[in-house]
Amino acid sequence: MCKLEKTSVKPNGITLLLLLFLLIRSPLVEAQQNSLKFSYLTVDDGLSHTDVKEVKQDRLRFIWIATLYGLDRYDGYQINTDQ
Repeated sequence: MCKLEKTSVKPNGITLLLLLFLLIRSPLVEAQQNSLKFSYLTVDDGLSHTDVKEVKQDRLRFIWIATLYGLDRYDGYQINTDQ
C-alpha cells in the first residue's frame, strides 16, 4: 500500500501576480464591464409587419427579418422590404 505524505505548497510572489493578472484579464471580467444597448424597429421605421417570425445575420452583417408580410433586410441604418 502506498503512503501519502502531506506537503504544503507556498506560492511565491510571481505566481500570485500571474494569477491576479489572469483573473483581471479574464473574458468574463471584460464581458461584465461592457454595457449592452438595445433598440427596436417598428413599422414606422419601415418594418413590413410587427409579427416577426425569425431574425438572422448573414456574413456581410446584414440582418434579415422574416415577418408575417415579407422579408426585410436591415443594414444598421435603414430597412429594405422585399414583399
